[in-house]
Amino acid sequence: MSTMIPQPALFLGLAGLLPFVACIIQIITGQPMGPRLVGPALYALTIYGAVILSFMGGIQWGAAMTSSATADQWRRYAVSVLPSFVAWGGVWIGG
Repeated sequence: MSTMIPQPALFLGLAGLLPFVACIIQIITGQPMGPRLVGPALYALTIYGAVILSFMGGIQWGAAMTSSATADQWRRYAVSVLPSFVAWGGVWIGG
């Protein structure tokens, strides 16, 4: 078993830090976020949808890890992070 991290997993995993950096910037600049812009129930529903989408992306990430075809890895890892970015964008816009 190889201990090397596949290049697509390393790159896209590090790219997953972007939402955290964006949120820190938003907090530092004082822009409103969260239930102050929408009702708490709608915000809670948005968060729940984001969690479900992230879970679905995690399933795809796990499936990509089992793939031995290196040519296919970039596509599979990229597809696996899309639900999380869509979810994050929905929370960002809905918040």
